[in-house]
Amino acid sequence: MDNPLIDEFRRAPNLSGVWLPAEVEGYYNAKKRLIERYGFPLVTDEAAEIIARWSPLIEVGAGTGYLAWLLRQAGGVVDAHDLVCDETSEYRQMVGAYHPVSAKPVVFATPEIRTLLISWPCYDQPWAHQTLTAYLDAGGKRLVYIGEGHGGCTADDAFHELIDAQMMENCVIEIPQWYGLHDRVMLYERTE
Repeated sequence: MDNPLIDEFRRAPNLSGVWLPAEVEGYYNAKKRLIERYGFPLVTDEAAEIIARWSPLIEVGAGTGYLAWLLRQAGGVVDAHDLVCDETSEYRQMVGAYHPVSAKPVVFATPEIRTLLISWPCYDQPWAHQTLTAYLDAGGKRLVYIGEGHGGCTADDAFHELIDAQMMENCVIEIPQWYGLHDRVMLYERTE
């Protein structure tokens, strides 16, 4: 599988041991560059293969489409959406696209057979909670969430409370992490 984010992450400066100012600067410069190019989650080939088994997926907040592209390589079927970062956005023009990303709002037709995929949603915005609410209200049953848990730097409290109230954790996949972050891949199924 072609996964340049993981390849470049493994070559990036590491912040283990004693930190010299140049090492810290090199690490954070590499982190910023890689996140801008690919996105936040450091999804390994193994994690991608597990997520792909939950296809078909509908990804909301897809950014450059990197994760959808990676999952497609692993055999997944992904319908990627991002209201801000479509093919015409300045950001996408700058970094390119890995997978087609629609700027159209998501309509959850046949949610019972599609798995919702949300990766690294903003912690200070309600869109992840609103999306999950709409998905569950339409009859959706499965969620792949890549981020941190309660009190972390991804998704708002309402999103995590909704997961706690209506979903059950099926599987957790540990992935490499940027220094100071605690994200992982969490797969949920609806309890009702």
